[in-house]
Amino acid sequence: EITRWLEFRRVLFRFAGILNVYIPEPEKVLSMTVFNATGQRMKEILNIQNNEAIDVSAYPTGHYILRMVTLDGVKAMPFVKQ
Repeated sequence: EITRWLEFRRVLFRFAGILNVYIPEPEKVLSMTVFNATGQRMKEILNIQNNEAIDVSAYPTGHYILRMVTLDGVKAMPFVKQ
């Protein structure tokens, strides 16, 4: 299982199991959504904590986008599920 920490950067990451998202203070994330390559919503998380773990182990291998809605706008980060 590969575990990584994401910060707010547009970087392609590769994961096998758990996607750990570190949200730096004072960033306020309203929601996080994982989309697959065809745009299908795979998971949506509300009530975000400073550190959020997203289990992607059951997802098929492929490309995904983690979209975060913050008070400052929308941020999208691609990642690959291995």
